[in-house]
Order: sequence, then C-alpha cells, then structure tokens
Amino acid sequence: MNRAVLAPIAPRVGQLVRMLSTDRDGEALAAVRALGRILAGVGLTFHELADLIEREPPERIVYLAGPREPLEPEAAPTWANLAPAERTAWLTLLSGSDCLKPFEANFIASVARQVHGPTPKQAVILSQIIGKAWSHGWRA
Repeated sequence: MNRAVLAPIAPRVGQLVRMLSTDRDGEALAAVRALGRILAGVGLTFHELADLIEREPPERIVYLAGPREPLEPEAAPTWANLAPAERTAWLTLLSGSDCLKPFEANFIASVARQVHGPTPKQAVILSQIIGKAWSHGWRA
C-alpha cells in the first residue's frame, strides 16, 4: 500500500485520531466510526492504516551526474510542413479541445469546414495554434 493514498485524507485522519484521547466514550466511539468511514472511502481498512504507519518510508537514493547540456525542445510542426493526413489529424484534435480560446476554437471550426485549403494568412494562424498546443504536450 502506498502512503500517497493517505495524502487527501491526512488532515481529517489526524483530527479524528486526536479525538480518540477524549474522556467521553461516546465521542471516542464516534471518532472511531468516522475514521472507519473515511478509510473505507479511499479503500483502506484499519489494518492497512496501521501497516502504513508502522512501515518506514523507503530510503530515497539520488544519483547526481555532472552538468548536462540542456536538451533542445523538438520544434513544433508548421501547417506548411504537414502532410494532408497530419493536417486532418491536427484539425480533429484541436476541434475537440476545450483548452482553446473562443477565437481559436471558432477559427479551427471554420477552417475544418472549408472546401479549399486555408489562405496563407490562415496557415500562419494555424501554425501558431499548433505551436501553442505542441508546447502543452499535444501531439497529432
């Protein structure tokens, strides 16, 4: 079991564990039951929680190498350099995206509807939009 599963519930678990120290039996029992519900919500049992607490975190070993030359990022494709199938793939990818600005989304939709290819000015704008998507890790 990974300790990362505790991260989202850690503040509440800590609060409930502290409530176990109360002198009032009803409050302590309520805290135990609440803790059980929270653990069940992330798929853990009390036994697994105890195992996570008892186990020491694994030792991290970091190997450092000498200074490296920074890698040059791969250049984004331009509209002019794309094959027809790649152009279609990019238009399809960009058409289904909700990450574009409204102007960009409308522009992509209008270009996708065109019977003839885009004008040179539109090709420049398409290249800019593809470059933006490329820098965010999108690939078509």
